[in-house]
Amino acid sequence: MSSQGLSPGDARIVWQPLMAWLDAQGSAFSTTGLRTYADFAEGYWDVEGMRQANSRSIRFDTRPDAPRLHAWWDSNEDEVGIFLSGYDSLWLPKSLLEKDACAKLADALFAASRQMAIRLHFNKGLAGVPDEAIARARGTATNPKVNAFCLAIIATAAGLAIRAC
Repeated sequence: MSSQGLSPGDARIVWQPLMAWLDAQGSAFSTTGLRTYADFAEGYWDVEGMRQANSRSIRFDTRPDAPRLHAWWDSNEDEVGIFLSGYDSLWLPKSLLEKDACAKLADALFAASRQMAIRLHFNKGLAGVPDEAIARARGTATNPKVNAFCLAIIATAAGLAIRAC
């Protein structure tokens, strides 16, 4: 989960109820990698800075003529060199988090996940953010009228990923 403006301690407080619930479930869920809390916004796309820091979070294009800024996230390795045959995204409105809608949302996500992978991008939603965050969003491509808590993305693809050596 990426965040902006939260210290690692503040992020830990925000996520503590969910993490406590997951811990209480025992081995039913894996929380590997979910316990890092940091402000990722600064330098998030600073490829040269990550190169100098010997970051293992990204992969660099090692072809001889590749520009130094050509890189991709390690977690997106399987997406390099694929052909998207289908792509759709949908803003999930804040109303789906209300008590009477949560079970329907969970059922819908589970049923859809039996058909294909769904990625939920919580870092793109504006629901519940302070007014000053909405004001900052007015200067971006994100429509501040979107009252969504996340963006759901479903994509299908074919082809082999290009593995960096």
